[in-house]
Amino acid sequence: MSEKLPFEGILLVSDMDRTLLTDDFKIPERNIDAINRFIEKGGRFSLATGRSASSAEKYLDKVKTNAPSILSNGASIYDFNTHKIIWNTALPLSAEVMLQKIIDRFPHVGAEVYIDEQIYIVNENEWTKRHIINEDFEFNRTDLKHVPHGWQKILFADKHENLLEVEEFVHSIEHDGCDFVFSNSMYYEVLPKEVSKGTTLKRLAEFLSIEHKNTVGIGDYYNDVDLVKTAGFGAAVEGAPKELVEAAQYVTGSFKNGAVADLIEFIERTPKLFDNSAAIH
Repeated sequence: MSEKLPFEGILLVSDMDRTLLTDDFKIPERNIDAINRFIEKGGRFSLATGRSASSAEKYLDKVKTNAPSILSNGASIYDFNTHKIIWNTALPLSAEVMLQKIIDRFPHVGAEVYIDEQIYIVNENEWTKRHIINEDFEFNRTDLKHVPHGWQKILFADKHENLLEVEEFVHSIEHDGCDFVFSNSMYYEVLPKEVSKGTTLKRLAEFLSIEHKNTVGIGDYYNDVDLVKTAGFGAAVEGAPKELVEAAQYVTGSFKNGAVADLIEFIERTPKLFDNSAAIH
């Protein structure tokens, strides 16, 4: 009978931007090396991102995943190895009415709609153009009436102060069945009610038959708070908002130097970590 590998039965899911990736969308070599070690020692590694599959997949020639990934901030689980959607959910049809009201009220704010692996730019501005360049994703430019049903999420893109006005307006109109989160200071997202990276982590762990206590999550921004709170062991990247840091059991160094590597090296140094719930900062 073969000996159990040290990280067998452990699932580590990582946010991408400013966690796995640097500001210039590179992956530090430390992260790549550490993830390879984690997988070789029996661990399961995947992504938990707001990105679409086509946007995230561009990095998988550099870093391996050996478990399905969480996309669209929790609205989808996608297996990059089989190129299949494992699970997804959708916003209520009322979100379409809500989006039209927001576009009418804020015609300068960029808006994108995500459906499975399709992205529809329904209100273009400088910030949606930057988003396309930064994440290098394929998209459809169209008006709202030509977008099919079954939306996984809506993303608004603009200056932070403009998005704060959108946030205030949203809560003055009908928005049943929707939750809202900042995934970046320039991106404000609409997700199905009670859907997040954290809720979908539970679903993914169950799908993989991994005990919840053996799940690990790491992120850097408000859309990662539920992931870090929900995981059996949660980590925040240095410089993360206070709410995320307070939810974490471990705080890494800067994403610029390899935050995911910091976390994996900590796990390697702490063999009894998953029997120990003490907070470590």
